[in-house]
Amino acid sequence: MTQLARSTSPAAEAGWRRWYRLLVDRRDLTLLVTIAVMVLVITRVTPHFLTVINMRTLGMAAAFPGIVVIGMTILMIGGGIDLSVGSTFGLAAIVVGMWISAELPLAPGLLLGLLIGLGIGLINALLINRFMLSPFLATLGTMSIFRGLLWVVSGGHSIVGMSGAFTSIGQVKLLGVQSPVYIMLALAIIFDFLLRRSTFLRQMYYIGINRSSAAAAGIPVARATGIAYILTALLAAFAGILDGARLGAVYIQSGSGMEFQVITAAVIGGTSLSGGKGTIFGSLLGVFVMVILTNAFNLVGVSMYWQSVLVGIVLIVVVALDRLTTPREVR
Repeated sequence: MTQLARSTSPAAEAGWRRWYRLLVDRRDLTLLVTIAVMVLVITRVTPHFLTVINMRTLGMAAAFPGIVVIGMTILMIGGGIDLSVGSTFGLAAIVVGMWISAELPLAPGLLLGLLIGLGIGLINALLINRFMLSPFLATLGTMSIFRGLLWVVSGGHSIVGMSGAFTSIGQVKLLGVQSPVYIMLALAIIFDFLLRRSTFLRQMYYIGINRSSAAAAGIPVARATGIAYILTALLAAFAGILDGARLGAVYIQSGSGMEFQVITAAVIGGTSLSGGKGTIFGSLLGVFVMVILTNAFNLVGVSMYWQSVLVGIVLIVVVALDRLTTPREVR
Protein backbone atom coordinates (compact mmCIF):
# COMPACT_ATOMS: atom_id res chain seq x y z
CA MET A 1 0.00 0.00 0.00
CA THR A 2 2.85 2.34 0.93
CA GLN A 3 4.70 1.41 -2.25
CA LEU A 4 1.59 2.17 -4.33
CA ALA A 5 1.21 5.58 -2.68
CA ARG A 6 4.86 6.32 -3.29
CA SER A 7 4.66 5.23 -6.93
CA THR A 8 1.63 7.39 -7.68
CA SER A 9 2.91 10.41 -5.76
CA PRO A 10 5.31 11.69 -8.46
CA ALA A 11 2.61 11.39 -11.12
CA ALA A 12 0.12 13.23 -8.93
CA GLU A 13 2.71 15.91 -8.19
CA ALA A 14 3.45 16.31 -11.90
CA GLY A 15 -0.27 16.68 -12.56
CA TRP A 16 -0.59 19.43 -9.97
CA ARG A 17 2.42 21.20 -11.44
CA ARG A 18 0.84 21.11 -14.91
CA TRP A 19 -2.36 22.62 -13.57
CA TYR A 20 -0.38 25.23 -11.66
CA ARG A 21 1.61 26.26 -14.77
CA LEU A 22 -1.63 26.42 -16.78
CA LEU A 23 -3.13 28.82 -14.23
CA VAL A 24 0.02 30.93 -14.22
CA ASP A 25 0.71 30.94 -17.97
CA ARG A 26 -2.91 31.26 -19.13
CA ARG A 27 -4.18 33.92 -16.77
CA ASP A 28 -6.80 34.90 -19.35
CA LEU A 29 -8.50 31.49 -19.01
CA THR A 30 -8.39 31.73 -15.23
CA LEU A 31 -9.92 35.20 -15.34
CA LEU A 32 -12.73 34.13 -17.66
CA VAL A 33 -13.66 31.41 -15.16
CA THR A 34 -13.30 33.91 -12.28
CA ILE A 35 -15.59 36.41 -14.00
CA ALA A 36 -18.18 33.69 -14.69
CA VAL A 37 -18.15 32.65 -11.02
CA MET A 38 -18.37 36.29 -9.89
CA VAL A 39 -21.38 36.88 -12.15
CA LEU A 40 -23.14 33.77 -10.79
CA VAL A 41 -22.50 34.75 -7.17
CA ILE A 42 -23.45 38.42 -7.59
CA THR A 43 -26.61 37.47 -9.48
CA ARG A 44 -27.67 35.34 -6.50
CA VAL A 45 -26.99 38.24 -4.12
CA THR A 46 -28.75 40.98 -6.09
CA PRO A 47 -31.29 40.76 -8.94
CA HIS A 48 -30.17 44.16 -10.26
CA PHE A 49 -26.84 42.94 -11.61
CA LEU A 50 -27.85 41.14 -14.81
CA THR A 51 -30.01 43.92 -16.21
CA VAL A 52 -29.56 45.72 -19.53
CA ILE A 53 -29.02 49.06 -17.80
CA ASN A 54 -26.38 47.64 -15.45
CA MET A 55 -24.56 45.85 -18.29
CA ARG A 56 -24.32 49.17 -20.13
CA THR A 57 -23.06 50.77 -16.92
CA LEU A 58 -20.36 48.10 -16.63
CA GLY A 59 -19.30 48.66 -20.23
CA MET A 60 -18.95 52.41 -19.74
CA ALA A 61 -17.10 51.95 -16.44
CA ALA A 62 -14.59 49.67 -18.18
CA ALA A 63 -14.17 51.77 -21.34
CA PHE A 64 -11.81 54.47 -20.07
CA PRO A 65 -9.49 52.41 -17.84
CA GLY A 66 -9.66 49.80 -20.64
CA ILE A 67 -8.13 52.30 -23.08
CA VAL A 68 -5.45 53.41 -20.62
CA VAL A 69 -4.51 49.85 -19.62
CA ILE A 70 -3.51 49.06 -23.21
CA GLY A 71 -0.53 51.42 -23.07
CA MET A 72 0.24 50.53 -19.46
CA THR A 73 0.39 46.82 -20.32
CA ILE A 74 2.87 47.35 -23.17
CA LEU A 75 4.96 49.58 -20.90
CA MET A 76 4.95 47.13 -17.98
CA ILE A 77 5.89 44.23 -20.26
CA GLY A 78 9.00 46.26 -21.11
CA GLY A 79 9.79 46.70 -17.42
CA GLY A 80 8.46 50.28 -17.17
CA ILE A 81 5.58 51.92 -15.32
CA ASP A 82 3.75 55.25 -15.62
CA LEU A 83 2.15 56.74 -12.52
CA SER A 84 1.27 59.95 -14.37
CA VAL A 85 -1.53 58.49 -16.55
CA GLY A 86 -4.26 59.80 -14.24
CA SER A 87 -2.82 63.32 -14.34
CA THR A 88 -2.44 63.09 -18.12
CA PHE A 89 -6.05 61.90 -18.39
CA GLY A 90 -7.30 64.86 -16.33
CA LEU A 91 -5.04 67.58 -17.78
CA ALA A 92 -5.85 66.73 -21.40
CA ALA A 93 -9.57 66.59 -20.57
CA ILE A 94 -9.61 69.92 -18.73
CA VAL A 95 -7.64 71.78 -21.43
CA VAL A 96 -9.89 70.47 -24.21
CA GLY A 97 -12.95 71.24 -22.05
CA MET A 98 -11.80 74.84 -21.59
CA TRP A 99 -11.15 75.11 -25.33
CA ILE A 100 -14.63 73.81 -26.23
CA SER A 101 -16.39 75.94 -23.59
CA ALA A 102 -14.71 78.99 -25.14
CA GLU A 103 -16.49 78.02 -28.41
CA LEU A 104 -13.24 77.58 -30.31
CA PRO A 105 -12.97 75.16 -33.28
CA LEU A 106 -13.24 71.49 -32.33
CA ALA A 107 -10.41 69.91 -34.35
CA PRO A 108 -7.56 72.12 -33.02
CA GLY A 109 -8.85 71.54 -29.48
CA LEU A 110 -8.75 67.77 -29.88
CA LEU A 111 -5.28 68.01 -31.41
CA LEU A 112 -4.13 70.17 -28.48
CA GLY A 113 -5.32 67.52 -26.01
CA LEU A 114 -3.42 64.78 -27.85
CA LEU A 115 -0.32 66.98 -28.04
CA ILE A 116 -0.46 67.30 -24.25
CA GLY A 117 -0.34 63.51 -24.03
CA LEU A 118 2.51 63.40 -26.54
CA GLY A 119 4.46 66.01 -24.57
CA ILE A 120 4.01 64.23 -21.24
CA GLY A 121 5.10 60.94 -22.81
CA LEU A 122 8.21 62.61 -24.23
CA ILE A 123 9.07 64.13 -20.86
CA ASN A 124 8.72 60.76 -19.10
CA ALA A 125 10.82 59.04 -21.76
CA LEU A 126 13.51 61.73 -21.51
CA LEU A 127 13.70 61.54 -17.72
CA ILE A 128 13.99 57.76 -17.76
CA ASN A 129 16.14 57.11 -20.85
CA ARG A 130 18.38 60.19 -20.91
CA PHE A 131 18.68 61.06 -17.22
CA MET A 132 18.41 57.43 -16.08
CA LEU A 133 15.80 58.12 -13.41
CA SER A 134 13.78 55.28 -11.91
CA PRO A 135 10.48 54.93 -13.85
CA PHE A 136 8.59 54.86 -10.55
CA LEU A 137 10.18 58.05 -9.19
CA ALA A 138 10.20 59.90 -12.52
CA THR A 139 6.51 59.33 -13.23
CA LEU A 140 5.60 59.90 -9.57
CA GLY A 141 7.13 63.35 -9.99
CA THR A 142 5.39 64.08 -13.28
CA MET A 143 2.12 62.82 -11.78
CA SER A 144 2.36 65.53 -9.11
CA ILE A 145 3.51 68.21 -11.57
CA PHE A 146 0.73 67.69 -14.09
CA ARG A 147 -1.98 67.23 -11.46
CA GLY A 148 -0.86 70.59 -10.09
CA LEU A 149 -0.93 72.14 -13.58
CA LEU A 150 -4.49 70.87 -13.97
CA TRP A 151 -5.52 72.92 -10.95
CA VAL A 152 -3.52 75.95 -12.18
CA VAL A 153 -4.97 76.09 -15.69
CA SER A 154 -8.53 75.42 -14.52
CA GLY A 155 -8.39 77.75 -11.54
CA GLY A 156 -9.76 74.87 -9.47
CA HIS A 157 -13.07 74.87 -11.34
CA SER A 158 -14.81 72.05 -13.17
CA ILE A 159 -16.23 72.65 -16.65
CA VAL A 160 -19.86 71.70 -17.22
CA GLY A 161 -22.56 72.20 -19.83
CA MET A 162 -20.57 71.39 -22.96
CA SER A 163 -22.57 70.23 -25.95
CA GLY A 164 -22.56 70.04 -29.74
CA ALA A 165 -20.11 68.14 -31.92
CA PHE A 166 -17.72 67.50 -29.04
CA THR A 167 -20.19 65.59 -26.88
CA SER A 168 -21.46 63.61 -29.85
CA ILE A 169 -18.03 61.93 -29.99
CA GLY A 170 -18.69 60.25 -26.67
CA GLN A 171 -22.48 60.05 -26.60
CA VAL A 172 -23.42 58.52 -29.95
CA LYS A 173 -24.97 55.06 -29.49
CA LEU A 174 -25.09 51.87 -31.51
CA LEU A 175 -27.50 49.15 -30.35
CA GLY A 176 -27.95 51.11 -27.14
CA VAL A 177 -24.23 51.11 -26.31
CA GLN A 178 -22.22 54.33 -26.29
CA SER A 179 -19.24 54.80 -28.59
CA PRO A 180 -16.45 54.69 -25.92
CA VAL A 181 -17.16 50.97 -25.38
CA TYR A 182 -16.68 50.22 -29.09
CA ILE A 183 -13.57 52.41 -29.25
CA MET A 184 -12.05 50.58 -26.26
CA LEU A 185 -12.78 47.16 -27.79
CA ALA A 186 -11.40 48.21 -31.20
CA LEU A 187 -8.17 49.55 -29.68
CA ALA A 188 -7.77 46.44 -27.52
CA ILE A 189 -8.17 44.13 -30.52
CA ILE A 190 -5.73 46.15 -32.65
CA PHE A 191 -3.01 46.41 -30.01
CA ASP A 192 -3.45 42.84 -28.79
CA PHE A 193 -2.87 41.69 -32.36
CA LEU A 194 0.15 43.98 -32.77
CA LEU A 195 1.65 42.87 -29.46
CA ARG A 196 1.40 39.25 -30.60
CA ARG A 197 2.49 39.76 -34.21
CA SER A 198 4.49 42.98 -34.53
CA THR A 199 8.25 42.52 -34.35
CA PHE A 200 8.67 45.96 -32.80
CA LEU A 201 6.20 45.43 -29.94
CA ARG A 202 7.40 41.86 -29.37
CA GLN A 203 10.75 43.42 -28.47
CA MET A 204 9.17 44.74 -25.27
CA TYR A 205 9.11 41.19 -23.87
CA TYR A 206 12.87 40.80 -24.36
CA ILE A 207 13.52 44.23 -22.86
CA GLY A 208 11.37 43.38 -19.84
CA ILE A 209 13.09 40.05 -19.24
CA ASN A 210 16.63 41.48 -19.40
CA ARG A 211 17.25 45.04 -20.53
CA SER A 212 21.04 44.65 -20.80
CA SER A 213 20.83 41.44 -22.82
CA ALA A 214 18.25 43.01 -25.12
CA ALA A 215 20.58 45.97 -25.78
CA ALA A 216 23.51 43.60 -26.38
CA ALA A 217 21.36 41.71 -28.91
CA GLY A 218 20.87 44.90 -30.93
CA ILE A 219 17.37 45.82 -29.76
CA PRO A 220 16.94 49.64 -29.63
CA VAL A 221 15.95 49.66 -25.96
CA ALA A 222 15.78 53.43 -25.45
CA ARG A 223 13.73 53.99 -28.62
CA ALA A 224 11.32 51.13 -27.88
CA THR A 225 10.69 52.15 -24.27
CA GLY A 226 10.44 55.83 -25.28
CA ILE A 227 7.71 55.00 -27.79
CA ALA A 228 5.94 52.93 -25.12
CA TYR A 229 5.88 55.92 -22.74
CA ILE A 230 4.56 58.19 -25.51
CA LEU A 231 1.88 55.65 -26.49
CA THR A 232 0.79 55.25 -22.86
CA ALA A 233 0.44 59.01 -22.37
CA LEU A 234 -1.35 59.46 -25.71
CA LEU A 235 -3.91 56.79 -24.83
CA ALA A 236 -4.41 58.35 -21.39
CA ALA A 237 -4.98 61.79 -22.95
CA PHE A 238 -7.34 60.32 -25.55
CA ALA A 239 -9.32 58.50 -22.85
CA GLY A 240 -9.62 61.72 -20.82
CA ILE A 241 -10.88 63.68 -23.83
CA LEU A 242 -13.36 60.91 -24.65
CA ASP A 243 -14.59 60.87 -21.05
CA GLY A 244 -15.20 64.62 -21.19
CA ALA A 245 -17.14 64.20 -24.43
CA ARG A 246 -19.22 61.41 -22.91
CA LEU A 247 -20.14 63.43 -19.81
CA GLY A 248 -20.41 66.81 -21.49
CA ALA A 249 -18.33 68.01 -18.55
CA VAL A 250 -14.83 67.74 -17.07
CA TYR A 251 -14.47 67.60 -13.31
CA ILE A 252 -11.43 68.81 -11.41
CA GLN A 253 -10.78 65.32 -9.98
CA SER A 254 -10.94 63.70 -13.43
CA GLY A 255 -8.47 60.81 -13.69
CA SER A 256 -7.63 60.83 -9.99
CA GLY A 257 -6.58 57.32 -8.95
CA MET A 258 -6.63 56.06 -12.55
CA GLU A 259 -2.98 54.98 -12.37
CA PHE A 260 -3.54 52.54 -9.51
CA GLN A 261 -6.72 51.18 -11.07
CA VAL A 262 -5.04 50.30 -14.38
CA ILE A 263 -1.85 48.95 -12.77
CA THR A 264 -3.93 46.70 -10.50
CA ALA A 265 -6.03 45.55 -13.47
CA ALA A 266 -2.90 44.80 -15.51
CA VAL A 267 -1.36 42.73 -12.71
CA ILE A 268 -4.64 40.87 -12.15
CA GLY A 269 -4.60 40.16 -15.88
CA GLY A 270 -1.17 38.53 -15.70
CA THR A 271 1.16 41.43 -16.53
CA SER A 272 4.25 41.16 -14.36
CA LEU A 273 5.52 44.16 -12.39
CA SER A 274 8.98 42.79 -13.11
CA GLY A 275 8.43 42.91 -16.89
CA GLY A 276 8.59 40.30 -19.61
CA LYS A 277 5.07 38.92 -19.18
CA GLY A 278 1.53 40.00 -20.02
CA THR A 279 -1.19 40.36 -22.64
CA ILE A 280 -3.61 43.15 -23.45
CA PHE A 281 -6.54 40.71 -23.46
CA GLY A 282 -5.61 39.58 -19.96
CA SER A 283 -5.28 43.17 -18.72
CA LEU A 284 -8.67 44.03 -20.19
CA LEU A 285 -10.18 41.10 -18.31
CA GLY A 286 -8.46 42.49 -15.21
CA VAL A 287 -10.25 45.80 -15.79
CA PHE A 288 -13.58 43.97 -15.95
CA VAL A 289 -12.80 42.12 -12.70
CA MET A 290 -12.18 45.47 -10.98
CA VAL A 291 -15.28 47.05 -12.52
CA ILE A 292 -17.52 44.11 -11.61
CA LEU A 293 -16.25 44.17 -8.01
CA THR A 294 -16.90 47.91 -7.67
CA ASN A 295 -20.32 47.58 -9.30
CA ALA A 296 -21.26 44.71 -6.97
CA PHE A 297 -20.16 46.75 -3.93
CA ASN A 298 -22.37 49.62 -5.07
CA LEU A 299 -25.36 47.37 -5.71
CA VAL A 300 -25.22 45.76 -2.26
CA GLY A 301 -24.60 49.09 -0.55
CA VAL A 302 -20.97 48.74 0.59
CA SER A 303 -19.60 52.09 1.80
CA MET A 304 -17.19 53.90 -0.52
CA TYR A 305 -14.66 53.97 2.31
CA TRP A 306 -14.78 50.20 2.70
CA GLN A 307 -14.53 49.87 -1.08
CA SER A 308 -11.15 51.63 -0.92
CA VAL A 309 -10.03 49.21 1.80
CA LEU A 310 -11.12 46.18 -0.22
CA VAL A 311 -9.49 47.45 -3.44
CA GLY A 312 -6.26 47.98 -1.47
CA ILE A 313 -6.42 44.40 -0.20
CA VAL A 314 -6.95 43.15 -3.76
CA LEU A 315 -3.88 45.16 -4.89
CA ILE A 316 -1.68 43.66 -2.16
CA VAL A 317 -2.89 40.13 -2.90
CA VAL A 318 -2.32 40.35 -6.67
CA VAL A 319 1.15 41.88 -6.24
CA ALA A 320 2.05 39.08 -3.82
CA LEU A 321 0.76 36.47 -6.28
CA ASP A 322 2.74 38.16 -9.07
CA ARG A 323 5.93 37.79 -7.05
CA LEU A 324 5.19 34.14 -6.26
CA THR A 325 4.42 33.19 -9.86
CA THR A 326 7.27 35.11 -11.53
CA PRO A 327 10.38 33.00 -12.11
CA ARG A 328 13.43 34.15 -10.13
CA GLU A 329 15.47 34.80 -13.26
CA VAL A 330 12.86 37.33 -14.46
CA ARG A 331 12.63 39.22 -11.19
